[in-house]
Amino acid sequence: MINKPKNPRDLCIMACIFCREPAFLAWLGQLATPHVVFTEAMAKDFILEACGVASRNDLDRNPAAAERFHELVRKPYLAWKNPGADADGTYDGFAPPGGYQ
Repeated sequence: MINKPKNPRDLCIMACIFCREPAFLAWLGQLATPHVVFTEAMAKDFILEACGVASRNDLDRNPAAAERFHELVRKPYLAWKNPGADADGTYDGFAPPGGYQ
């Protein structure tokens, strides 16, 4: 189950940050066949398509879209970025040094 965001725009903000992260763009590029160099705009389009929304704001208003964001984008990306971390970004229930990603 998804915890209620502390800020009503948490998922939108997270999606926007991901789209600007070079590591997120690299992760998306590795998913593509053939390999593609992703831009911020392409990353945004990927999130919108994967989550079935018209705007990243919808991630905070639509529970089904929020679930898709977590399962199809956030969890796989963080698992790629932090190998060895649990699906929630922790290591055996403990946050990594420096806190959550």
